[in-house]
Amino acid sequence: MGISKSINLPNNATKKDVEDAFMLAHKLGCKGITVYRDGSRDGQVLVTGKKEEPIKVAVEVRKRPVETSGITTALQTGCGKLYATVNEDDEGICELFLNQRDGNGCRVAYNNALAMVTSMALRAGVPIKNISKALKGQSCGKPIWDNGSLILSCPDAIGKHLDKEQEFQEFKEGVIPHNDDDGIVPFEFCRLCGGEIIQQGGCAICRDCGDSRCGG
Repeated sequence: MGISKSINLPNNATKKDVEDAFMLAHKLGCKGITVYRDGSRDGQVLVTGKKEEPIKVAVEVRKRPVETSGITTALQTGCGKLYATVNEDDEGICELFLNQRDGNGCRVAYNNALAMVTSMALRAGVPIKNISKALKGQSCGKPIWDNGSLILSCPDAIGKHLDKEQEFQEFKEGVIPHNDDDGIVPFEFCRLCGGEIIQQGGCAICRDCGDSRCGG
């Protein structure tokens, strides 16, 4: 019967080490020899050392500020109107509140949970586009059309609304204040489209979409 040998070398083994192994096997009269260099192939006979574990970074959710400001928008869904309030602070969009008048206790609990998790993600620094991507495309079987846009479900409506809010934030950051007689005054923005607001007849009117608010 022949005599064979398997040799397992560490990852830092050199060509000379492999050569020495073959020469020694020949000298000792081995009929066969197999040499493994650690890490040279998947599923090797013997694995030495420990695999490096991925570094885990703890994400800290910043505390909710005492005061925030935002706008409540009525979103059209197949389950009725869903009122979404998106608030922001000095660091940007920081929280979401959801309220739906039609529905049972289960839907209320679902909306509260979704809003809380979304708010935590926002304050943990998760990009809005990642949150909206997870929400968009979810279908509940009651799709509707709203101003030419197909709304597949409540989460789908929320995701698309968050995209609009993010676009509005980016728009505000890129606008330069205009000059006024009393100095530099920032634009006042439309809550719907982000266009410039003008005062006319006691009403605030958007130049772009025509949305208006009158009185206090």
